[in-house]
Amino acid sequence: MSLSTANWIYPTPLALSPDFVAACQDDALIAQLMWQRGIRTPSAAKAYLNPSAYTPASHWDLPDMQAGVDCIKAAITQQKTICVWGDFDADGQTSSALLVSVLQTLGADVRYYIPNRQRESHGIKIDSLEKQIAAGAQVILTCDTGISEVDAIAYARAVNVDVVVTDHHTIPDQLPPANANINPQRLPVGHPARTLPGVGAAYLFANALGEAFGIDAVADPHLDLVAIGIVADVAAQTGDCRYLLQLGLNALRTTQRTGLHALLAKAELKQNALTATDIGFGIGPRLNALGRLGDATYAVQLLITENETLAKQLADQIEQLNQQRKHITEQIYNSARRQIDANPHVLTRNVLVLAHDKWESGVTGLVASRLVGDYQRPVILLVSGKDGLSRGSARSVAGCNITEAIRSCADLLLGFGGHPMAAGLSLKTADLPTFAQQVSYAAAQQPDFDASAAAEIQIDAITPLNALTPAFYQRLQQLAPFGAGNRPIQLVSEDVQLVSHTLMGRQKQHRRLTLTDGTQAEVNAVWWRSHDAALPEGAFSLHYTLGINTYRGNDNLQLTWQSFQAVNVVDTESVTRYALHDYRQQPLTDAHLAGDSLIWNEGNPALKGVKRDALQRCQHLVIADCPPSLAVLQHVLDTTHPTQITVAAPAKAPVTLTRYLERLGGLLKTVIAKFDGEITLQKLASLMNSDPQTVQLGLQLLEHHGLFTSIVLGEMVTTRLGATKRLRPGTAAVRSRLNTRLNEENAFRKYFMTADLEQLFSE
Repeated sequence: MSLSTANWIYPTPLALSPDFVAACQDDALIAQLMWQRGIRTPSAAKAYLNPSAYTPASHWDLPDMQAGVDCIKAAITQQKTICVWGDFDADGQTSSALLVSVLQTLGADVRYYIPNRQRESHGIKIDSLEKQIAAGAQVILTCDTGISEVDAIAYARAVNVDVVVTDHHTIPDQLPPANANINPQRLPVGHPARTLPGVGAAYLFANALGEAFGIDAVADPHLDLVAIGIVADVAAQTGDCRYLLQLGLNALRTTQRTGLHALLAKAELKQNALTATDIGFGIGPRLNALGRLGDATYAVQLLITENETLAKQLADQIEQLNQQRKHITEQIYNSARRQIDANPHVLTRNVLVLAHDKWESGVTGLVASRLVGDYQRPVILLVSGKDGLSRGSARSVAGCNITEAIRSCADLLLGFGGHPMAAGLSLKTADLPTFAQQVSYAAAQQPDFDASAAAEIQIDAITPLNALTPAFYQRLQQLAPFGAGNRPIQLVSEDVQLVSHTLMGRQKQHRRLTLTDGTQAEVNAVWWRSHDAALPEGAFSLHYTLGINTYRGNDNLQLTWQSFQAVNVVDTESVTRYALHDYRQQPLTDAHLAGDSLIWNEGNPALKGVKRDALQRCQHLVIADCPPSLAVLQHVLDTTHPTQITVAAPAKAPVTLTRYLERLGGLLKTVIAKFDGEITLQKLASLMNSDPQTVQLGLQLLEHHGLFTSIVLGEMVTTRLGATKRLRPGTAAVRSRLNTRLNEENAFRKYFMTADLEQLFSE
């Protein structure tokens, strides 16, 4: 990011209890950061910071766990050949390696199979299954796949092959006819194990299986693999998932795994200081490169081999593919950005959907992740083939379950699957425009998705540059590991100035900068992909994250530049102030309206005037109605640029939810009857004398009641009468959010009628 167009939301200082601060290592800053993350009791704080104080859920909580253990235990006892069927991404690779290793420990006759992405894509294809059965597989144990494979598993059962599914992807409407379907997503919402990825489900199953043989924690020697799978699959690091990642990182820092030693050497990572970031940017991408561009079978081989020569050979092959992956990813990323620049209207959608016939399908997920970071919204990238079909990957943001949004478009899809943060899908290329509209609308209907959140950055602390020491960094690391579900700590330093800067990287795409502030301290920062970004002039406020740069074996504190805000120096003598006239709740005469007067009126029957969508520049603005929010008032002032303002708003009764919905419903019926169901959002908001965001919530609630179907794309609203009048899931949450917005509008109108005008119009 360059100059920040987002609002920085600063934390509110809190007076926290001594008991809570004590539970946070007696560190007031850590206590504040914990509270901001929703950790608000001493016991929860201790468990968050120290895994030894956390009690994980039992693996027996998962539905079908006992049936799955019984099936695989019988297979081991009877020496049946078990085929571990995995997936080609890092989560599937680590899951497969973990299960194969544990089964070998328990004396099983085990083999493994990883589908080839280019030939088979995800899942279980019946022709591949037939080959494995013909080769001797008598039991199939899946990991990171299988929960949607109804036909393939039905085929296996029909030929007397038992199937146990361990997976974590979204539960389909129909479960497959497996002996057991073990999936954290089958747990109740809020269960601490529900966010586990495929490797987490495999770990729980393996430990349960070990108990059946009288061996406790049989999978714990493989916690290093669990850590890799959790981070690489962007699993939400909450509850049991965070706990296992903490244990897994400790295991990874001391791992004796031959293949990982070879991989870490290639990635130039220091084993004893590995972090979740190292997995996310160093280990995970290398393992994924095999699955995306080669054969992921070799990745499983790397993770289980004890042969150093073979490990080095495989690590060399992975490194070559990783370099190729980087090159292809950069090409597609640049192509996607050019497509957006040429068609900026796509940015009006809540979900960014792009397609191209020349992209490499194996890296669309990686590019989608980068674009999510750029545009702070879910992204779907698709490759359009010559067969008339488009296939691709989706990545999401917090609050949007992208798989559920895609599921709502099932009538347009040929196939899909995934979990809340990532998904894969295929559809007819001809249906792409309709799909882009529908999935964008579906995302907006989710109660936890807030499209405006992309315009806000939650700042954790304001810190002078001279406070950025290794000791300060170690204090912040108490909240690590960071990632999905536990975002990195966002810092701001003020009155920053640029000392020097230079381009770096093979293609000179990045910048290394030296910064200072009023403390006279100098620090180094890196600004990724900033070669063509404008540098700030003069003093500015900098938003950044803090890390350690281990380049060439040296550990140096380093800021990662996120965004900046210029410090505006205001010449108070040259500021044009409004000439203000206060006639609130008083009658106006023609004399008060002399000159170039423009009356803004959206609900005062005593005066005529224009609504928000018809405003234009004027010298004298008459505000004849209470604005619903400060944002709307500022919009009016920015549009009209007046030098003289007369406030003539009468008192207004609070707007109730029922009244608001009745008014909005009546307007929508008029729009459908007279304007073919199309109206701008600004026009609709002005007719409602409401904030556009409040109107959008009203549209959502009417849709949840089945009364209307409305699609908001940019500034255009398209509405139709609903087909069925019935409540949808999430209605209560939308109703609550709309009630909150209406209360805020009522409170602002009340404030507007009593506030000091000089103060009000200087805000």
